[in-house]
Amino acid sequence: MKKAFVISWYFPPVNSSEGLVTFKLLKNSKYKYDVFTQKDNLSWTYGNKEERLVSKNINTIFSKSSELREWINEGIEYFKKHHDEYEYIMSRAMAPESHEMALEIKRLFPKVKWIASFGDPIYNSPFTKFYRESSPYAASGFEIGIIGFKTLLSPKRIIKNMIWNYRMNHYLKKYDTEPRYKIIESNTLENADRIILNNPYELEHMLLSNKGFEEKVIILPHSFDKDFYPNKKLKNTDGKIHVSFLGHLDRARTPKQLLKAIKRLLENDPDLPNKIAFDFYGDMDDSDKLYIINNFLLDVIHFKKSVDYFESLEIMKNSDWLLNVDTNFGNTLKTNIYFPAKLADYMGSGSNIISISMDSGPTADIMRENNQVLVSFSEDEIYMRLKQIIENKISREDVNKNIDKYNAINVAKSYDKFVEEFVKDTK
Repeated sequence: MKKAFVISWYFPPVNSSEGLVTFKLLKNSKYKYDVFTQKDNLSWTYGNKEERLVSKNINTIFSKSSELREWINEGIEYFKKHHDEYEYIMSRAMAPESHEMALEIKRLFPKVKWIASFGDPIYNSPFTKFYRESSPYAASGFEIGIIGFKTLLSPKRIIKNMIWNYRMNHYLKKYDTEPRYKIIESNTLENADRIILNNPYELEHMLLSNKGFEEKVIILPHSFDKDFYPNKKLKNTDGKIHVSFLGHLDRARTPKQLLKAIKRLLENDPDLPNKIAFDFYGDMDDSDKLYIINNFLLDVIHFKKSVDYFESLEIMKNSDWLLNVDTNFGNTLKTNIYFPAKLADYMGSGSNIISISMDSGPTADIMRENNQVLVSFSEDEIYMRLKQIIENKISREDVNKNIDKYNAINVAKSYDKFVEEFVKDTK
């Protein structure tokens, strides 16, 4: 079989979730790939220093431009000159523009075989709705006692909320990308020969906006690669339980209920800083940082700078517990549709995992099938679970008994079989 042409805006040496997911899949495949990418636009990344992420079966082609529109045009021109070298193309989103490039290639070469991979839905994204409706000055929580009458009736809060809503609505009307994303997604689902999604909940959500593509779909979960972890697990010498979070937190993906639970633990046990440490590597919203400072939690919670990919895996392996925090979409969705790629790397480390997530979705399924700890967005429940961790009262039997299906070797085997059948069926 000839090699494939892979279109991926994010790819090593750029450190990003989509690029790492793509690299692990291709590295463990038995076929060869040319990956058309870029390495100078670092928006939504952790830098471009992952020089160790190379593989003999992957040839990386870097564009001269780091601007999306120029990148698309350059990729199309490259494919025009080399199209006879490839068995099929595969576009990886995010960014959605990868699918735009593939759509134009498909228009120019109608017989080209095309696989389109969606890390997340690009249209009808729950995150868009979340940001549209989540003013930081809204009076949310009054019904269940989170805020009182004083806050509810505060003129200052009301005015700030009105200003925020006006500005956000004005911004969205001017810069809203949803209509364009709808066109990209629907055209991609219609014209691609096969579709890759990472979990069945993502498929159910995308079927709300588009119909008739489900027969093209294969579910390939995010994966971990055992080759990347250190061989030995080092024990902490300070006698504390170390809980590590690695990645991105913001206003949507907030650990606020966890912070409240830690505050309660500290109030009930002044010796807590000698028993447990929470290490956050990466980004956190300023409001959560302020909560930590104002409530004197810095003896228990530690801010750390972002680390490179291999260092992150070392931290995962050497931590007692790993923390995953999902966004709470409970006001708009019954089910979480997102599979955090970081969760696969967590599993590969062999460490214990505690996930704050919704009761239904990829995270919940993974936690339950591997006897890891799943908690809701409830301060009381998180408090109880953390207390059990500190007191060593959580059963660790049958932990990680079902993680083999997330091993990159096994995921790549499924992908290779899928490709073989796809190429044969479309000849």
